[in-house]
Amino acid sequence: MTQLPSRLIVFDGVCVLCNRFTQYVIKRDSRGQFFFTSYQNLLDNAANFQLTLPENLDKSITYYRKSSCYQGSTAVLMIYKDLYSWFHWSQLGWLVPRFMRDFFYFRVAAKRYQWFGQLPTCPIPTEDHKDRFL
Repeated sequence: MTQLPSRLIVFDGVCVLCNRFTQYVIKRDSRGQFFFTSYQNLLDNAANFQLTLPENLDKSITYYRKSSCYQGSTAVLMIYKDLYSWFHWSQLGWLVPRFMRDFFYFRVAAKRYQWFGQLPTCPIPTEDHKDRFL
């Protein structure tokens, strides 16, 4: 694959919280619209996609949606919007100013290993979902 998928979620492959979120999205993505990669893998393959990586790729979930790149709380809200549509309770998060959403998002992100744990290596996707991982 040399072209970036239209909906790509980049997550920390060794973070337990990030992996749980990825599994949550996979289970609910009945249309198969999302693709996934760990930031560790993306760092190795960024040149293949001619992709400019954001500075804090390792500190936040990143969501590439068509030609846009979202991070932090905005990335999560956009993923939920694409997963469920605008008419989902999660979209109430847009009512909170971004600086407040990101304040809490990055506090949790900074403590994610301490609170949720860290895996020794990135998990290998199951055969059912292998085609959705870069």
